[in-house]
Order: sequence, then C-alpha cells, then structure tokens
Amino acid sequence: MSEGFGNIYVTGDDGSITAFEQNGNGVRWAQTILSNRVLSGTVTQGSYVVVGDFEGYLHWLNQETGEIVARHEVDASGIESTPTVVDSVLYTQSRDGDLQAISTPKIVTAEK
Repeated sequence: MSEGFGNIYVTGDDGSITAFEQNGNGVRWAQTILSNRVLSGTVTQGSYVVVGDFEGYLHWLNQETGEIVARHEVDASGIESTPTVVDSVLYTQSRDGDLQAISTPKIVTAEK
C-alpha cells in the first residue's frame, strides 16, 4: 500500500490496483488490466504508482487516472517484493537477485 495525490493505492489478490480517496469518499479509480499477474505492493514515484509482477515487469500507472504509461522488464524470474523509492530513484530486486535502479521510466502509449 502507498499514498499520493490524495489517494491510497492497494493491490488486490486478483491483480487489480485500486486508488481509494484518502478523505474517505470512496474509489477514485480501479485498474484490472494486470489481473492474475501476481502483483507486488505499490510504491509512488513522482506522478506514478508502480507495481511489479510475477513475470518480472514493473508497471507505471498515472496516479490520477490509473492508466498504464510505462513498462520495464527487470528479470524473468519475477518481482515479489514491493519496490522502494529513495530520492526519486526506484529500486527493485527480482527473485533471482537482479537489482535495478530506475530514475525515469520510458513513457509509452497505454494498451487498450
């Protein structure tokens, strides 16, 4: 679970990511495109919320809309632990021990 832009971001067991409004007014958005990808916990990096998955990809979502704006493959062994952000740099480690530091994701057009 992480927070940013007035939201609390949570991953579900089904692979969904939900942005709950911190003021208690309900759900701002929910993203289900990553269903069944066994997601890590969420972390915020700048304007994005980031999760890892069992195939070793990181996914950056727009904090305001939930739209996926970038992806990066770390390692095919998968990502279980929640990435960490320190001084705007995202750190993640794969199951096989590959450690990567990413300062700015390459923004891509989201899949529909």
